[in-house]
Amino acid sequence: MSRRPSVAAAMQGHVTNKARNIVKCPFKNIEHQRIKDNHRALASTGCTREICQAGRAIHTDEPRVGENRSVESVCQDADDFLRDLYDEGFFPNERALEARLQAVHAEIQYGATEGITREDNAETRLGGNWIQTYGELEFGIRRAWRNARKCIARNHAEELTLCDLRSVTSSEDMARELLRNAMEAFNEGRIKPTAFVFPPRTIGSRGPMIWNNQILDFAGYEMEGGTIVGDPANVDLTNAIIDLGWTPPQPRGRWNLLPLVTMAEGDKPAMMEIPAPLSNLVDIIHPQFSSVAALNLKWKATPALTRLGFDIGGVQYTAAPFIGWFMDAEIGIRDLADTFRYNVLPDIVKAMGMTEGKYVHGIESFDDLPEYEQLAMLSRAQSELNYAVQWSFNQAGVTMTDSLTASKKWCKFDDEFSEKHGYRLPADPYWLAPPQGSIIPLWHRGGAPNYQPKPMISKHVQNPIKAWKREKIDWHISSEPTKIMTFSQKAATFPELIAKKAPEVTVEEICDFSDDDGAEASSMTSGTSTLSELKTIAIYFCSAGTIAEKLAMRLHKRLQMQTKVSLNVALHPRVECLNTLNATDLTADKIFLVIVSSTGNGEVPPNGSAFLRITRLSSIEGMSFAIFGNGDSRYSCTYNGAAKTIYEHMQKLGGRPLIRKVFRGDIAVEAIPYNAISAWWKNLEPKIGEIINRDDIVIDEYRSKLPAKDDALDEVNTALECATERLADHARDLRSFADAFVIATHPTTSDVLQRSMNITLDIGGATYSDMNCVQILPLNHPSKVDRALKALSVDGDLIPQLITEALPTYSTFLTRFADLDVPFKSLNWLLAAGDATTSATNLMREMLSHLSVLETLELLAKTKLLAASISDPSLLQDILLSMPLLHTRTYSVASSIRNQRLEGHNKVDLMLKRISNGRFSSIFLNDHFIAPLSSAPALLQYRIVDSISGRRLRKLNAEHEKPLIAIATGAGFGPVKCLLHARIAAARQRTESEGPIEQKMSLFLGFHQTDIPLVQPILDEATSLGIVDEVHTVESNAEKTRVQDLLVREDIAAMLKEDLLHGDGGWIFVCASEGAAKGIRKAFETLLESEDIDESFYEQRYLEEVF
Repeated sequence: MSRRPSVAAAMQGHVTNKARNIVKCPFKNIEHQRIKDNHRALASTGCTREICQAGRAIHTDEPRVGENRSVESVCQDADDFLRDLYDEGFFPNERALEARLQAVHAEIQYGATEGITREDNAETRLGGNWIQTYGELEFGIRRAWRNARKCIARNHAEELTLCDLRSVTSSEDMARELLRNAMEAFNEGRIKPTAFVFPPRTIGSRGPMIWNNQILDFAGYEMEGGTIVGDPANVDLTNAIIDLGWTPPQPRGRWNLLPLVTMAEGDKPAMMEIPAPLSNLVDIIHPQFSSVAALNLKWKATPALTRLGFDIGGVQYTAAPFIGWFMDAEIGIRDLADTFRYNVLPDIVKAMGMTEGKYVHGIESFDDLPEYEQLAMLSRAQSELNYAVQWSFNQAGVTMTDSLTASKKWCKFDDEFSEKHGYRLPADPYWLAPPQGSIIPLWHRGGAPNYQPKPMISKHVQNPIKAWKREKIDWHISSEPTKIMTFSQKAATFPELIAKKAPEVTVEEICDFSDDDGAEASSMTSGTSTLSELKTIAIYFCSAGTIAEKLAMRLHKRLQMQTKVSLNVALHPRVECLNTLNATDLTADKIFLVIVSSTGNGEVPPNGSAFLRITRLSSIEGMSFAIFGNGDSRYSCTYNGAAKTIYEHMQKLGGRPLIRKVFRGDIAVEAIPYNAISAWWKNLEPKIGEIINRDDIVIDEYRSKLPAKDDALDEVNTALECATERLADHARDLRSFADAFVIATHPTTSDVLQRSMNITLDIGGATYSDMNCVQILPLNHPSKVDRALKALSVDGDLIPQLITEALPTYSTFLTRFADLDVPFKSLNWLLAAGDATTSATNLMREMLSHLSVLETLELLAKTKLLAASISDPSLLQDILLSMPLLHTRTYSVASSIRNQRLEGHNKVDLMLKRISNGRFSSIFLNDHFIAPLSSAPALLQYRIVDSISGRRLRKLNAEHEKPLIAIATGAGFGPVKCLLHARIAAARQRTESEGPIEQKMSLFLGFHQTDIPLVQPILDEATSLGIVDEVHTVESNAEKTRVQDLLVREDIAAMLKEDLLHGDGGWIFVCASEGAAKGIRKAFETLLESEDIDESFYEQRYLEEVF
């Protein structure tokens, strides 16, 4: 540890430069130099060479948010911030950093304008804003907290949660969203530090602001005679809110919470009452002095500062409330005890009986006591009050820290930082040292450097109440008071007596389109374009759950950022359900983006069904639309059925699709498909750009490449555009798949009469969980690929130049993309091949429509009709784009990974039903096993997804505490087999002292006689281990008896009722076809109809998988 040199040693190096009258300091402050070296810029702390403001609570001349800055200043702050991000590893390389810097500079310059800065009151070019990503903003608020030299709790900076509210642009929505999210952050007392960030201010404006000092502020009432009831610090604020229209409760009390008053940029104030649990106060009591409770002291449960903002990379967030927890001394030593606040210490002295026996010899009151007596009593009262505060918060279950702990944590955090970086974090001792004084070790920690890096937390340059008084004149508000909103109801509006009216502005007035010579330049549209003629994007959703709405809200938030800088497009202010859309809304100036979830068997959800009753109007012609389907590929027959229905209805209404199909999201792959919605927008953005910038003239590069033989070519163009989009989707989907091999089938695939079979896959080192599903993409056999390449006369190693994202080779395309075993989706490309007439081509199309892709290619190759594809790349592209794409099949896992390993590789079993001409169960297996085309391994692609009930089933199956009744038919036995495998593995691991698994499984199985070899072995093993106590089977029979018929048999029904209704109660798992599942549900409803069972029984204890 280095030590400071002695004075004598130091003076040996003391040198005086008499000529310049400068005395060099004998001690070089290395720490200060390191601080300068490690910070690209430091903001002012308000101190100067002549005057130190360390003794002031608020320093003058400290930086503020809410003021104009030059474009150079904003660009420099943005540079410094992004380079800090780079230093922290936010960007992968310098190239990425430079690209981001260029984009940000362009954005700042785009929004720059002429104006005056507060610093020098001079005309200059003012810098615009730039939109920070979520990650950039999150880093910024956390770093700003770490740089907050007045805060002792900065060791929690990396725990700070960002609540991104930058899309909220009205005062009413500000209040509602702030309170809603604050309740979530309060977390029933287990507080999560959270910053709620509203939009940044724009040039020349104040930005959004909040009147309250904190979300929870006590009112302060000045009574007759000058006495104060409530918080004296809030008298002016209380009067302003009363003037705004708030009526205080009667009688007025010490602990009345003020309503929250928010004021968005360019909007009037809105008021909202504080809802529970935020409005619930903590009663301050003392465990040893019951008389303290009689004082009726209270305090709010959480501090949430609202008049501070963030200054991050040149962007000023003027409304960014911050919620955290209290330190004991903030309340017990300051808020309740300060003489200019609640001043309760004299009351505490009296309640504790400290003045008893003191009022003698002419002493009549506390003030008559000697000062040392007063000090002793007040010090003790202060200490006990502080203890009472901490004790009361602990009893209430509300997060709080004590001064000693907070000080120790800060010192440790600062020491560790200094050891790592060679300098300490910024610290303002006036604020940092707790008020208890020298008993807190931090009090002795002097000499900390007081500097201010950026990003930073700052006060606003304006007072919001005074700002409103200035703005109120422009709103022409009458004397009618503002209505106060309650949190549970829709916002009551501020009196719209005479609203501000925005002037009509032409594009030419906003942007300068002239060239350097002053000559008139051509605009993007003919004539002048007023704001009322802009295209409007409207976002709708329909869903039985909440996912579609969440996706719609996220997209809306994203578009709010982008449309703010566009002159040609506006965004509808709200996301709404599809049923609110009327026929009169479907106009040509609208672009509709609709996010659709399916319900039931692919039906449109109730909140979108009314839309289907809209009929076509002449005014609808010309509207544009795009549909995002939020589906589940585990239900292949109904996958995105509702989205397809809405898409078709939009077309019937005269709408023009931006993308010629439903864009598919898949919750089987991504629980909430945020990545898919981003990919959808990436596809939509250029399409919308074409409409906005070219006045609905869509330029199709591909269309010009085809010869115009006749009108039928329009059909070719449309089909190929659709195919291009499908191809891009397929390429994106393939990224989530991996290779696997079929290594065994049981019974052998040569038994063509087998109705069900077990397939074993080798998935290498990959893992899976019980009750997962496997989505299989059955690839084309290598010999078939070779035949297709030969027919097309192309080299498999070359790359096709398709009009889509870069694709792999012809060989890979024909293996992993195209399905060679089904017919072409379209044979319209024959129009561009050869010289046949349209009628002849139509006849040929009819003949080939029933042949597979491979058969068609080989037939046409023999007749020389494919010869043109060799010399015409565009024709070859048409042929490839017209091929159908492989699609997935979903199967339930029929094994547990706990006992499925093969020489270091993992295996997974699937149970499937043989289907005639099934792409996987028949064609793929035939090619590799029944009549193998070659010795090539049975390669396919797969991905693991969870089943609908997977999470709940895993939890229930692991507990082994409640009876399980499992009913399965046919291949539905696969998931049951997985459950049995898991329980068998658990039973084998149990010791003799633990005994067998207590709760058993009752099985009811329906299957064909030929399926017995698949189910019998595992049933025998499970029975021998005591896992299964009841097995009831129903084989296919002439009497048409089904497994559900067993459930209502008298003896079985009694057993089922015992398992389900007594003790902890059992649970039911059904895996069957749709018809069987309905029959099984009806059987249970029949046998339980005499019991007191409501729908919650089926929601909580009845799990169903339908295939």
